[in-house]
Amino acid sequence: MIIDSQHKSFSAYLEELWISQELQHPLYTENSTRWLSGQYDDNAKKYENKSFIVLTDKKPIIAFIGYKTKSDKEKKLSFFDFPCISIQNKKLSKKEKILFLSEYDKIISDNKLNIFYRDMNIYDELSALSKHLLHKGAKPEPHFSVFINLKDKKEKLWNDLRKSYKGIINLAKKEV
Repeated sequence: MIIDSQHKSFSAYLEELWISQELQHPLYTENSTRWLSGQYDDNAKKYENKSFIVLTDKKPIIAFIGYKTKSDKEKKLSFFDFPCISIQNKKLSKKEKILFLSEYDKIISDNKLNIFYRDMNIYDELSALSKHLLHKGAKPEPHFSVFINLKDKKEKLWNDLRKSYKGIINLAKKEV
């Protein structure tokens, strides 16, 4: 079953997916979505929420978070001015993958659409959507980030820091 962003339980299902993730990106929260959509309203840009979630047995298994935006110069699929994402909480069955990707393909049926997409690639495996985009000929532009698990103990966080960063932090502590 597929639900779109207008479904009354969309936010609850999305929250359930985020909770199932080890790492979460703060940009894609409900509050940031509200704020960003307000920025677009102020700038008179046109946007259309294309986000959807695939459910299996009333449980969310994968979501796409993205908006089609239109300006005078281009049409793009993004999360306002940030990359759109997919959130996946388990290995998908072939049927689930086909359902998700066919819904996504409906969104990108417009050939003149620029896609701005981010894959978290947490466990050294590309998401189903990333593999699909690459298969369709997408050209990736990798950007790397380091995620810090703030649930770790203070000592572990400190030990995992580079020596040069520790010096900068110690200097900042003296100045405060």
